[in-house]
Amino acid sequence: KKGIVVPKFKSFAAAGALISSIGKNLESNANNMTGRFCNQILFNVCTTTPVDTGQARGNWRMQTDSPDKNQYIGKSYYDPIGIATYNKGASNINGKDLSSVYITNNLPYIVPLNFGSSKQAPPHFIESCVNSAVKSINTKVLWS
Repeated sequence: KKGIVVPKFKSFAAAGALISSIGKNLESNANNMTGRFCNQILFNVCTTTPVDTGQARGNWRMQTDSPDKNQYIGKSYYDPIGIATYNKGASNINGKDLSSVYITNNLPYIVPLNFGSSKQAPPHFIESCVNSAVKSINTKVLWS
């Protein structure tokens, strides 16, 4: 017969073990895909946020558990390139359960920047960063 192939098991325990294995792989793969997606968003916003001193780029945070509600003020938090901030955020979620991931920037001027107050980035650059990550992940899922 042509059609669906139904595996034959010698016992219910063997079938249960296979189902359990598939479930664990799905959970692991979902966590891995979530990490790649969140890392891509963070990379995009860290490298696209308009730069004067680098303080706005340096205030992006990514973590699990709860959102970071702090503002990081001062030269020690400046990151004009954005890579150090990205690396810190990526390391914050590495190896963790990613059922909840928070990407935040609590500077009071991040909203005006996102609405186009700087000529360095178009209005709604944050939404564009997320959309770009969605397209990137969709491409990787479809073609990998």
